[in-house]
Amino acid sequence: MIAVALLIISFLSLVGVRFIPRAGRWRRAWYIFCIANLSAAAILSISSWKKSHRVLGLEKQIVAVREYSWIARLDALGNPPGGGVGSDIKYNNELTNLLSEMYTLKGKQIIMERGSRAEQRYREVIDKYPKFPFGHYFLALCFRERGSVEWQRHAREAVRILKITTQIDGHNSNHDEVLNKVSSWLEQN
Repeated sequence: MIAVALLIISFLSLVGVRFIPRAGRWRRAWYIFCIANLSAAAILSISSWKKSHRVLGLEKQIVAVREYSWIARLDALGNPPGGGVGSDIKYNNELTNLLSEMYTLKGKQIIMERGSRAEQRYREVIDKYPKFPFGHYFLALCFRERGSVEWQRHAREAVRILKITTQIDGHNSNHDEVLNKVSSWLEQN
């Protein structure tokens, strides 16, 4: 608002300069006054733009935390902290139930099922939980293994979501692991 006022004053000052005699120190002083007003208006405008740009960035971060914070805490199988594979605590919710038949354990390693049945299940996970990055990751894994170029679309979506979830404090380490893995796949192509 102040910047607009300074611009108006500068404009009126430049219009008013024609009423001052051409020679003399008053005309030079008037020009200096106008230049000072224009400079101040420019500085205030830039400062205001930077502040609004920063506020926009913070608003985006707040929205991301609000929408993705619960997802960031889940492991690759949809379990919240303290539960799931290797724990005595088992969670029984729609997401964990969708993924419960899709993996086998080999020591501490989780082997996800592939094939048409698995693809259908991972699509169902994506339909019901579009912000859950591991649904996209598992589907990309299936498509990549069978040589379908469609894997890249799901890999990019998983990376997009994982770049958000890995910025949230307290996120599950599975998010970092899969982000690194899928990012390297995409870099190779």
